[in-house]
Amino acid sequence: MSKNITVRELQYSEIDRFVPLRNALWPDSESSHKSELRDLLAQPYRYRIFIAETDSDDWLGWLEAGLREQPESLRPAKMGYVEGWYVEEAHRRRGVGKMLLAAAEDWARTCGCKVMASDTWPENEVSIAAHQHCGFTIYERAVLFRKTLR
Repeated sequence: MSKNITVRELQYSEIDRFVPLRNALWPDSESSHKSELRDLLAQPYRYRIFIAETDSDDWLGWLEAGLREQPESLRPAKMGYVEGWYVEEAHRRRGVGKMLLAAAEDWARTCGCKVMASDTWPENEVSIAAHQHCGFTIYERAVLFRKTLR
C-alpha cells in the first residue's frame, strides 16, 4: 500500500462506496445511511465529510463535521462539531485521524468558528484517548434521560 495519504471531501457520487465505511462506526441499514448522506451533502454550508485516502485510492478513514449554533448566552455561539470520526483499525495511531481533524478544523475556521467540539460514549476509551491526543479536553460529562410516553 502507498504511504502518501491525502484528505479530501466526499463527493455525492461516492455515497455507495462510503456506506460500508460509515457503517463500521454506526451500524444501520444501507438505505438509512444513503438517505442521511444525501441530506448531509445537500447542506455544504452546514456539513462536510472528509475522506483520508492513499494515492492508490484506498480509503483509510473519514470524519463528518458540522456547524452547531448555541444560544447567544453560551459562548461561542457557533462552533465546529465532529459528528463522526472513524479510522480503519489497521491505520490507527499513524496520524490519519489527525489529518482528518485538521481538515475539519480548517473548514470550521473558514466558517468563523473559534472552537471545535465533539462527543463520545464515556466507556469509549479509544475515542477519548484519540480526542485528547488531538488537543481536546473533557469539559462536561452528561447523564441523559429518556421516558417512553404512553
